[in-house]
Amino acid sequence: MKKILINLLLCFIPGKNLRKRIRLYFSIKSPILPPAQKFFQWKENQNEITTLILGSSHGLYGYHAEGSEFNLCDVSQDLYYSYHLYALSCDFPQLKTVIFFYSVFSPGHMLEKTAEKLKCLFYKELYHIPYRFLPDNAFSIEKWQFDKFMRTFELSSDPSKKNGNCEKYTFFPATVSAEERVTGHLKNNKRKESQNNFISQAARLAAGKGHRFVIVIPPFRSDYCKCLPAFEEMFSELLCIMKQEKNIELINFINDPDFTDTDFGDTDHLTLNGALKLTKKIRDKLDNSSLSNKNSFD
Repeated sequence: MKKILINLLLCFIPGKNLRKRIRLYFSIKSPILPPAQKFFQWKENQNEITTLILGSSHGLYGYHAEGSEFNLCDVSQDLYYSYHLYALSCDFPQLKTVIFFYSVFSPGHMLEKTAEKLKCLFYKELYHIPYRFLPDNAFSIEKWQFDKFMRTFELSSDPSKKNGNCEKYTFFPATVSAEERVTGHLKNNKRKESQNNFISQAARLAAGKGHRFVIVIPPFRSDYCKCLPAFEEMFSELLCIMKQEKNIELINFINDPDFTDTDFGDTDHLTLNGALKLTKKIRDKLDNSSLSNKNSFD
């Protein structure tokens, strides 16, 4: 009944943007829950976190945090937000390692300029991270609904939900080809307005705090990998930054033979089984003392 009333209301409201905002107004409650849960988990566990994982859905789906690890990744999280989340966490007393997931699209991806920009409201209201491009009142309707939701929010007491891990794996349909995904990602890879300065800032912050700073390039399905240009071409700016910021450790899983297509739910997102495999491999590499202050391109 509620859906019918909403659709009737939309019929009498002109303008696509306003209609979209009305839809968001009525549907915002369910998108709030995961970031709100994660925020309070992060805050509650700040004295125990030793390893912090940051990045987009490739990190959210790709790393299964356990023990004193915390996965603060989220869908479409860009380098701006990853850096600021680390800056907010850098004085946690037990923090020793910070892991940034870095993908093909990372150099030019800006959350505020995507269809997912509503997520910026959550970062602003929960973590007080300011917008870069949007006006402060960009989501006035959604902000009202957000405040209403937060007044009745209750943190889950489920001990299995204390590490910020992905609770629901949702993949692109099989009709979305590897060529389409790579084409879209490479557009962000080549944008002139690079976001890699946030990698430099994060590396310098880590050096100052004595934290281990690790960048992980996740694996991709074989058809996705076949569409990619050479590694040095895609990540040339990152490699230049690494020459300046000597404390950056890079672990690259592109074309890693240990991952098969069955580990992926779509062209570039791991299933839970794939995530468990990747998490173990990352931990193994970090435990290998020979990786310290070196780069792994295996």
